[in-house]
Amino acid sequence: MLSLSSITKSYQLWSENIQVLKWINLSIEDGEFVAIIGPSWSGKSTLMNILWLLDRPTSGKYYLDGKDTSVLSSNAEAQFRGEKIGFVFQGYNLIARLSALEQVMLPLDYQGLSQKKKETLAKEALVRVGLESKFHHKPTELSGGQQQRVAIARAIVWSPSVILADEPTGALDSKTGVEVLDIFHSLNDEGRTLILITHDLAISQHAKRVIKIFDGNIVA
Repeated sequence: MLSLSSITKSYQLWSENIQVLKWINLSIEDGEFVAIIGPSWSGKSTLMNILWLLDRPTSGKYYLDGKDTSVLSSNAEAQFRGEKIGFVFQGYNLIARLSALEQVMLPLDYQGLSQKKKETLAKEALVRVGLESKFHHKPTELSGGQQQRVAIARAIVWSPSVILADEPTGALDSKTGVEVLDIFHSLNDEGRTLILITHDLAISQHAKRVIKIFDGNIVA
């Protein structure tokens, strides 16, 4: 599903060249549940941005579903990202004035679907995460766990092949965090590829494979 070959990423800071990722080689198979764990400044956020096609490597190749992403134009890259990867943010990234249903419909706005079809898909996604009674609630009317469920529904509404989650339990209490992780387990059981970015060893143990990154290198 995803393959990184000799990936490096460097930034120029004044006269100094800072290498954030150092010759990363990594393959993630279709249907895997993988955690990428590392401390702050380890390079995991940069790696996440490359996986999500928000950033490009300085060198190396990134293949997503067999496609060399380096040949994609900006527009094609955005379309490919929207089709292949659902993203779950740590801070939910919900819009205050929109209901849960409207939040989940947002990724469907550019798919050429009728309003009725968009509503049907959004409702199905919200039911999937246990929010069938919260269609018309706005973020201020939802708990943190419910807001994260809305964010997950938004990520899965178009049935992406890969779900990439950035510290998805970081803003939640432990009980609610486990409930969110249970949703991820269920999605993985359905065959979706899950990639969890975290600094928390306990959270990483929910994955079936743990990849440790430190100082820009995969160390285990």
